[in-house]
Amino acid sequence: MDSIAAPLAAGTRVGARAIPTAASVATAALILLAGALAADTVSTVFRLRAPLPFLDEWDSFTLYRMLMAGDERLSALVSPHNEHRIFIPRLILFSDYLFFGGRGILNLVSIFAIQVAQVVMLIGLLRAGRPRSLGSLAIGALVVILLFSLKQWENFIWGFQVQF
Repeated sequence: MDSIAAPLAAGTRVGARAIPTAASVATAALILLAGALAADTVSTVFRLRAPLPFLDEWDSFTLYRMLMAGDERLSALVSPHNEHRIFIPRLILFSDYLFFGGRGILNLVSIFAIQVAQVVMLIGLLRAGRPRSLGSLAIGALVVILLFSLKQWENFIWGFQVQF
C-alpha cells in the first residue's frame, strides 16, 4: 500500500519543483490573456486604420501646409487649438507628414509608445510597493488589459489623440 500516493496539495514541493497553486495558474493565464489582447489590439488598429486626416487633423494638416509654403511662422506651432496648446502633438503630426507622407504611422506608433510607457510606470509603482507578490503580477496584467482594450478604439485609431 505504500506505492499508492495520496493526492498532493497545491504548493507542495515534489523534488525541486512546487505544484502550482490555483492563484499562480490564474495569474499566468491572466498574463497570457493580457499579452494576447495587447497584440490583437495593435494588430487590429494597424489593419483597420484609415490613413486620411480625420476631424481636427485637418486643422493640423492645413497649418503644416501653410508652414511649408512659408505662409505661417514657426510660432504657429504653439498657437491655441480649441483653447489648448498642443505643441508636442503638432510636432508628432508634422513629423508624420514630413517623414511618412501623412499616413498616420508615426501618430499610431507614438500612441502605443505612450500606452507602453504608462504600463511600465504603473507596474513599476506596483512592484515598488509589492515587489515579489503574485497579486502584483495579476494587477499588472489587468493594467495591460485595461490600457490596451479595444473599448478605446477611437483613441488608438485617431492619430490626433496622441495628445491625450
